Amino acid sequence: MERGKPEKARRRLEQIDSRFPNLPLVQLQLARTYFEQERWAEAEARLRRIPDETSGEAVAAWILGWRDLYLGRVLDAQGRKAEAREVYSRAATREGFRTRDLAKALLGPEGSARDLWPRQVFALGTNSF
Repeated sequence: MERGKPEKARRRLEQIDSRFPNLPLVQLQLARTYFEQERWAEAEARLRRIPDETSGEAVAAWILGWRDLYLGRVLDAQGRKAEAREVYSRAATREGFRTRDLAKALLGPEGSARDLWPRQVFALGTNSF
Protein backbone atom coordinates (compact mmCIF):
# COMPACT_ATOMS: atom_id res chain seq x y z
CA MET A 1 0.00 0.00 0.00
CA GLU A 2 2.95 2.34 0.56
CA ARG A 3 3.42 2.18 -3.20
CA GLY A 4 0.22 4.17 -3.72
CA LYS A 5 -2.18 1.34 -4.49
CA PRO A 6 -4.74 1.40 -1.67
CA GLU A 7 -7.56 0.18 -3.97
CA LYS A 8 -5.66 -2.96 -4.92
CA ALA A 9 -4.70 -3.58 -1.30
CA ARG A 10 -8.30 -3.03 -0.19
CA ARG A 11 -9.61 -5.61 -2.65
CA ARG A 12 -7.10 -8.19 -1.46
CA LEU A 13 -7.87 -7.44 2.17
CA GLU A 14 -11.61 -7.71 1.58
CA GLN A 15 -11.04 -11.19 0.14
CA ILE A 16 -9.15 -12.17 3.28
CA ASP A 17 -11.81 -10.56 5.46
CA SER A 18 -14.55 -12.58 3.73
CA ARG A 19 -12.75 -15.83 4.62
CA PHE A 20 -11.57 -14.77 8.08
CA PRO A 21 -13.95 -12.09 9.34
CA ASN A 22 -12.98 -9.74 12.13
CA LEU A 23 -9.27 -10.47 12.33
CA PRO A 24 -7.82 -7.40 14.06
CA LEU A 25 -4.83 -7.04 11.72
CA VAL A 26 -7.03 -7.28 8.62
CA GLN A 27 -9.42 -4.68 10.05
CA LEU A 28 -6.49 -2.36 10.78
CA GLN A 29 -5.09 -2.74 7.28
CA LEU A 30 -8.52 -2.22 5.69
CA ALA A 31 -8.93 0.93 7.76
CA ARG A 32 -5.55 2.12 6.47
CA THR A 33 -6.72 1.78 2.87
CA TYR A 34 -9.76 3.93 3.62
CA PHE A 35 -7.61 6.36 5.59
CA GLU A 36 -5.26 6.83 2.63
CA GLN A 37 -8.26 7.75 0.48
CA GLU A 38 -9.69 10.08 3.15
CA ARG A 39 -12.79 7.93 3.43
CA TRP A 40 -13.16 8.77 7.10
CA ALA A 41 -16.48 7.05 7.88
CA GLU A 42 -15.35 3.72 6.41
CA ALA A 43 -12.00 3.94 8.19
CA GLU A 44 -13.73 4.70 11.48
CA ALA A 45 -16.11 1.76 11.06
CA ARG A 46 -13.23 -0.66 10.45
CA LEU A 47 -11.21 0.69 13.35
CA ARG A 48 -14.15 0.36 15.71
CA ARG A 49 -14.45 -3.32 14.77
CA ILE A 50 -11.08 -4.04 16.39
CA PRO A 51 -11.80 -5.25 19.92
CA ASP A 52 -9.39 -5.12 22.84
CA GLU A 53 -9.50 -8.92 22.94
CA THR A 54 -10.64 -11.82 20.78
CA SER A 55 -11.66 -15.24 22.01
CA GLY A 56 -10.58 -14.25 25.51
CA GLU A 57 -7.06 -13.30 24.41
CA ALA A 58 -5.73 -9.76 24.30
CA VAL A 59 -5.12 -8.24 20.88
CA ALA A 60 -1.46 -7.25 20.38
CA ALA A 61 -0.61 -3.90 21.95
CA TRP A 62 0.87 -2.58 18.71
CA ILE A 63 -2.38 -3.26 16.84
CA LEU A 64 -4.44 -1.56 19.55
CA GLY A 65 -2.06 1.39 19.69
CA TRP A 66 -2.16 1.96 15.94
CA ARG A 67 -5.94 1.45 15.98
CA ASP A 68 -6.15 4.29 18.48
CA LEU A 69 -3.79 6.57 16.55
CA TYR A 70 -5.65 6.05 13.28
CA LEU A 71 -9.02 6.40 15.00
CA GLY A 72 -7.93 9.61 16.65
CA ARG A 73 -6.73 11.00 13.35
CA VAL A 74 -9.97 9.98 11.62
CA LEU A 75 -12.05 11.63 14.35
CA ASP A 76 -9.91 14.77 14.14
CA ALA A 77 -10.36 14.89 10.36
CA GLN A 78 -14.13 14.79 10.91
CA GLY A 79 -13.94 17.69 13.36
CA ARG A 80 -14.53 15.52 16.42
CA LYS A 81 -11.51 16.83 18.30
CA ALA A 82 -12.62 15.99 21.87
CA GLU A 83 -13.20 12.36 20.89
CA ALA A 84 -9.85 12.28 19.11
CA ARG A 85 -8.08 13.46 22.26
CA GLU A 86 -9.72 10.68 24.29
CA VAL A 87 -8.50 8.09 21.82
CA TYR A 88 -4.98 9.57 21.68
CA SER A 89 -4.91 9.44 25.49
CA ARG A 90 -5.69 5.73 25.35
CA ALA A 91 -2.80 5.16 22.92
CA ALA A 92 -0.45 7.31 25.01
CA THR A 93 -0.96 5.10 28.05
CA ARG A 94 -1.22 1.70 26.35
CA GLU A 95 1.31 -0.70 27.86
CA GLY A 96 3.46 -2.42 25.27
CA PHE A 97 2.83 0.16 22.53
CA ARG A 98 6.21 1.50 21.48
CA THR A 99 4.84 4.56 19.69
CA ARG A 100 3.28 6.14 22.78
CA ASP A 101 5.43 9.24 22.25
CA LEU A 102 3.62 9.93 18.99
CA ALA A 103 0.30 9.66 20.78
CA LYS A 104 1.54 12.09 23.43
CA ALA A 105 2.62 14.53 20.71
CA LEU A 106 -0.82 14.30 19.11
CA LEU A 107 -2.27 15.43 22.43
CA GLY A 108 -0.15 18.58 22.28
CA PRO A 109 -1.17 21.96 20.89
CA GLU A 110 0.01 21.17 17.34
CA GLY A 111 -1.45 17.67 17.21
CA SER A 112 -4.12 18.58 14.66
CA ALA A 113 -1.77 20.30 12.22
CA ARG A 114 -1.89 18.38 8.93
CA ASP A 115 1.59 19.45 7.91
CA LEU A 116 3.00 18.36 11.28
CA TRP A 117 1.47 14.88 11.10
CA PRO A 118 1.14 13.80 7.47
CA ARG A 119 -0.57 10.48 6.80
CA GLN A 120 2.75 8.85 5.96
CA VAL A 121 3.76 9.08 9.63
CA PHE A 122 1.02 6.62 10.45
CA ALA A 123 2.16 4.13 7.81
CA LEU A 124 5.56 3.61 9.43
CA GLY A 125 4.49 1.38 12.29
CA THR A 126 2.42 -1.23 10.48
CA ASN A 127 3.13 -4.00 8.01
CA SER A 128 1.88 -3.40 4.49
CA PHE A 129 0.37 -5.60 1.82
